[in-house]
Amino acid sequence: MEITFDDDNARYSGALDPSCVRIHGAQRLKVRSTGEIASSVYVGDDVYQLAAGASLQTDPLGTMFAVGDVFDLYLEQLDITVLVQVLP
Repeated sequence: MEITFDDDNARYSGALDPSCVRIHGAQRLKVRSTGEIASSVYVGDDVYQLAAGASLQTDPLGTMFAVGDVFDLYLEQLDITVLVQVLP
């Protein structure tokens, strides 16, 4: 599952600036920047530095979190927090 963001907005499956998403534990979360400015991306307690135009991909969420867990995905550049729930 992929969340993209630019210098103005975030998108997930066509939704603009989603407040929450649900992702199966077997899936990886991919975060891709299409903007022109580098940003910090927080996945739960992990912090990643994402260069402009770059992407990151997590391990399968079920290896990082338990089923039912809800964690924050914070996009510092946009000051947006997306709640992510891990599904079975």
